[in-house]
Amino acid sequence: MRVPSPGPATPPRNHPWTEGEAREVARDRLENALGRSRALGVEADGEVGDASPILAIEDVLRREAFDEIILSTLPPGLSRWLKVDLPHRVGAAFGLPVTHVVSKPESATARTSRSLWYRIPRFFRLP
Repeated sequence: MRVPSPGPATPPRNHPWTEGEAREVARDRLENALGRSRALGVEADGEVGDASPILAIEDVLRREAFDEIILSTLPPGLSRWLKVDLPHRVGAAFGLPVTHVVSKPESATARTSRSLWYRIPRFFRLP
């Protein structure tokens, strides 16, 4: 599994993002996602990519071939990506099957003060 991690979608309320802060939050999210995937026995690696999910996916697909894209979002009403129809846009842009998974938001106690909720596209090679 390949996990590209674009930059955070929502800036902090108390100051504007610096590029370094955005990349650090994205790196933290990526490491958490990889750790959860590996704990489930999934072979996974990843990288911090472009803040745009379309561009992040495009960058990965330029270097590697995949059979499917698994895109995880928050539920309708909470997901900014669903408001812009990202699952259909990804499928149309890349011509790969897209499996859309709806996740539950993290509870406030599960997040650290630096953590911002974010969904990550996942790519799988099928046997």
